Amino acid sequence: MAEPKLLKPMPITDPKKWIFLSLLLGLPQFATAQTPQPDDHDYFSSQLEMIRNGVQAVLMCNGLFTSRRSLQQVFEQELAYMLRFDGAVGTADGGAYRIDRERRIVAVGGGEQGSEIAAAFRPASAAMDGGLPA
Repeated sequence: MAEPKLLKPMPITDPKKWIFLSLLLGLPQFATAQTPQPDDHDYFSSQLEMIRNGVQAVLMCNGLFTSRRSLQQVFEQELAYMLRFDGAVGTADGGAYRIDRERRIVAVGGGEQGSEIAAAFRPASAAMDGGLPA
């Protein structure tokens, strides 16, 4: 059986080839070296604010216009649920919400409290007839 031929290393005498090989062998190290990014950014905070504002708008709208409770009662009873979302926006004395009693609309949020989300009360009979009040 014949002995396998061993390849002999070729001497590299051209400086351009040395530079090329150095770069070629060094690139994987640079490609994998990344600057660590801080993990403290909450990528979902704006979505959570929108959900919180929407839930509060619906709860306030139901409490005020369906159950006909006072704003104080709504904050004490309906909005007790909002503890799941770090509490309600504002208090019964005021905050980042608007109540339009004539049009039966509650809007919660805006500014630092995130996107303003609105809920509107519509009687079932008007919704079924297709004649929603303006």
